[in-house]
Amino acid sequence: MDAGDERWVRTMLCPTSPHLAILALLSVAGAVGPGEPCPSEMNLIKDRLRVNCSGRGLSVVPLALPRNTGILLLSTNRLASELVLSHNALGVLPTLQGLPALTRLALAHNNISGLLPGAFRDVGQLQELNLRGNQLRTLPEEAFEGLAMLKDLDLSDNALEELPQGLLAGLELDTLRLSGNQLRTLPSGFFPEEHMFAFIFLAGTPGAVTVAWPICGAGSLRTETASTLRSRGQTVY
Repeated sequence: MDAGDERWVRTMLCPTSPHLAILALLSVAGAVGPGEPCPSEMNLIKDRLRVNCSGRGLSVVPLALPRNTGILLLSTNRLASELVLSHNALGVLPTLQGLPALTRLALAHNNISGLLPGAFRDVGQLQELNLRGNQLRTLPEEAFEGLAMLKDLDLSDNALEELPQGLLAGLELDTLRLSGNQLRTLPSGFFPEEHMFAFIFLAGTPGAVTVAWPICGAGSLRTETASTLRSRGQTVY
């Protein structure tokens, strides 16, 4: 179990349904569902069972869902702020519509291999995002666009070989976790100017990650390893 998950109630998704849009959102208070099951119908275009739980005053997602649920609609409810979908067989990012109050999202140890630009625009209040232990090799520059509230981003233990220069643009992160990837260099300007991170985790990469760092007021670059980042006041592991 990942650090921080101990205080969350976690459910396991059915491994035969890796493309479920949204399956479970739990709170320590327990599941409270409607008196009647949510209506469902087959989505003929996507060939998946769509269950509509919109506008039912839910505080959590009901557990009594059909096993073959492929799309779950949850808009206009009172859902909690934490969603834990770690340790499942998700191959794609779940649809996150209808969760505007979400602040913590855990998708660790799944099979997610890619993200679309703006993948998290629907959850703009997100503060913690855990994508540890997936199969990400590269990311679009706009992957985390719209997440101005994000403080903790965990991309560790993926297969990332490179990252785009503007990946962190618009973010005000306290903690960035990149350990256990295949990164050898980070592009010039990758770390936003004049932004100090509380922690940067780079351990477990193949050799020392070299960062091309712009020198203020100069037209040249210098490269720095994790050790020299520490000398500039950054906490690097």
